[in-house]
Amino acid sequence: VTMIATGLGGAAVQVKRPPKLEVFETVVERTGTDNVGMTVTETIDYDKLDQPAVVRRGRQPSTLGAAAAAVLGGEYARARAVLEPLLKMDDPSARAAAHYQLARGSCRQAQPAKALKHLGAADEDDPDGGASLAACQFKGQVYEKLGRAEEAGKAYDQALQLDPGSADALLGLLRLALAAKDQAEALDCLRRYTVVAGDDVERVLQ
Repeated sequence: VTMIATGLGGAAVQVKRPPKLEVFETVVERTGTDNVGMTVTETIDYDKLDQPAVVRRGRQPSTLGAAAAAVLGGEYARARAVLEPLLKMDDPSARAAAHYQLARGSCRQAQPAKALKHLGAADEDDPDGGASLAACQFKGQVYEKLGRAEEAGKAYDQALQLDPGSADALLGLLRLALAAKDQAEALDCLRRYTVVAGDDVERVLQ
């Protein structure tokens, strides 16, 4: 398939669709910088070749974003290939973000102990990031998988301090209470969760 589109600077670009596209390679990109020095990428979307040629302009996808998508898609080797070099960077926030994504991958591969090590390293590099709502909920889940109920409960409680309406944290505490056969605590967690879920029947029944 061949298309003619206007690229950066108004240049005409002839685009041919490759015979086979890999994941994350569904677009043709021409990269430049905007007036504040930020990298931008014009892209031609192969999924819309049946429509008139359109060149979209937007920020270039980040390396971490691609790695996170690879983890979500179960492409763990590909994610590691992207993330492990970031662990050698001087920027602690970049290292922390890479450790966090590696922890997600490890947890999804049923390796909670490995995930916890990555989370610990992420906390050392970026303590503030490790105290975020998402991080606290994730830590609770990892501790729960390891059977460390006390630490899991503390992590979920910390998440609820940040967001009293965190459904994931409330469900985590509910699971812990049921596992401990603490009926009073379980009923309290269930009550709080149904308030958060409101009229969303599917959330209540999950």
